[in-house]
Amino acid sequence: MRVLAILIFLLISTNLKGQLSGCVYDKATKEQLSYVNIWYFNEEETSGTTAKKNGHFNFNELDTTRFLSFNKAGYEILKVRPDSNVYDVYLSRLNESTNQLSQPANGPRRVGIGFDFKNATSYASLSITKSDPVIYAQYFSTGDYHSYKIEKINVSLSSRINSLINIRIYEATEDLKPGNLLDFKDILRKIKVGKESHTIRMEDLNIRISKNGFFVGIEKLIIEQNMISLNETDFNNNQKVEVNEYYPSINLFPTESSNLLYAYIKGEWMKLDNSKISLGINIDLKR
Repeated sequence: MRVLAILIFLLISTNLKGQLSGCVYDKATKEQLSYVNIWYFNEEETSGTTAKKNGHFNFNELDTTRFLSFNKAGYEILKVRPDSNVYDVYLSRLNESTNQLSQPANGPRRVGIGFDFKNATSYASLSITKSDPVIYAQYFSTGDYHSYKIEKINVSLSSRINSLINIRIYEATEDLKPGNLLDFKDILRKIKVGKESHTIRMEDLNIRISKNGFFVGIEKLIIEQNMISLNETDFNNNQKVEVNEYYPSINLFPTESSNLLYAYIKGEWMKLDNSKISLGINIDLKR
């Protein structure tokens, strides 16, 4: 019996070292969900990926000490601990709350808020070389323009390949953290090579903003379409190593005052301190 128990343990251990793969579905319709960002983590290690267009995902190994966290616009965040090598996931759709804010009676018909590109003197590009998805979000105060509708968003992004980005709009909570999503579907946009200023039209979403303000999030997608493989020199041993870069790059602009920035990693929002930078986002509001 002792030998049998050891053999069973070894078989289970061997199985747990295999790949972890699965597919993400809509719980109600059973449709496959595309471009779901997934974090695979415990206290010591974090990795991540983005589900493919057909909803499939995989990791190199199954580690039962890690959690999986699934995040997609319009769906409840799901956090689970996988217990098998094939792990299909079903996400529940959120109840869409209608934007009940009425059109303001007074004020200019249109107004622009956010970063002033005309006075920008320099910027740095932030590219991701680790295969971890992330959402960077910046807060925007509405001042006297609450209840205005978001007409379009202008964002500065750079890319060495034709790539794909997802934009998210969050309501700001009372303590100025990213709260509920104001858009209940992915706002996917293609980013073309050589173009840095990108306009995303938003009128059809009919998003009106509250007095607390809002966050604009830029969601990086870890998909093959966004990846370039490069051979770089490891200066520790002078050997060539393959590095994957994921585009587009987010252009960061220095500012005199601090901005309120958050990053969504491992299923949680983390505040970025001493953020005298801007994500290079300008928003046009319409009364």
